[in-house]
Amino acid sequence: MRKVPSLSLWKLRDFVAETDHKPLEIIMKKSLLMVTMRLQRMRIRLQRYNVTVQYKPGKCIPVTDTLSRNRAWKGSVTDDMGLDMYLEAILKHMPVSDEKLAEIRNATKADEELQELQKHVKQGWPKVVKHVPEIIRPYWNCRDEITVIDGILYKSQKVIIPKILRQEMLKKIHTRHMGVQRCKERGRDVIFWPGMSKEVEKLVENCVTCQEYRTFQQKEPLHPHKIPVRPWQVVATDLFIWNNTNNVLVVDYYNNYFEVAKLSNTKSPTVIQHCETCFTRGCNFG
Repeated sequence: MRKVPSLSLWKLRDFVAETDHKPLEIIMKKSLLMVTMRLQRMRIRLQRYNVTVQYKPGKCIPVTDTLSRNRAWKGSVTDDMGLDMYLEAILKHMPVSDEKLAEIRNATKADEELQELQKHVKQGWPKVVKHVPEIIRPYWNCRDEITVIDGILYKSQKVIIPKILRQEMLKKIHTRHMGVQRCKERGRDVIFWPGMSKEVEKLVENCVTCQEYRTFQQKEPLHPHKIPVRPWQVVATDLFIWNNTNNVLVVDYYNNYFEVAKLSNTKSPTVIQHCETCFTRGCNFG
């Protein structure tokens, strides 16, 4: 991925950028919330400009591609305008009512865990996990994705739910009894808290309605084989290894008589030869 230069000194507001880097064109067409945090920072820096990125093969671009050169960035990764655009993008696509957001905000203020998490998000995280308070260590792996917007914590575009509201959210996720996987997908689109997937699994497994109507893998009925009317009419064979030696086992279905022969190898001619010898003795015996 090529780095994008700072455009703070550019006077142009509407322009087309040609690049020989095809993935860059696709990245710029995606929603801001659908890319990683690193690419979000790049997109935020460009949001003040009306940039249209078009792909062109390198041989067709006579001038050096400006997007492949990046001067040293001085200052913050995001400025106030870029941050406002980022927050607006999150809130605009958030499928949560204002009343529910207010309830989550009030519950967050009373939640000890989220208040400690908010403190670390604003003041910075320690360099090693052992210095993180035990209560918020489950958030360590996703710490770079957590932001605070108007008193509410978000993991990317998902709302981090306080403990007091988690059972209520689980009930809403499970309203239609859609099963474990569908409930997980429904919850992951909007909300987050550590261990949410396990709690969804437990809820569905303890739901009487879900257990009654859940789909089971179809069990195939057993079909017993027909009993032979004479010895050696039907036999079963198998190969096995004993004491580092290959062997062939032949069993008669009529009386369960069996023979075992050692094999020099497991090639088809060798196995066939021993089976023919066994069949010959069996037919004479029968």
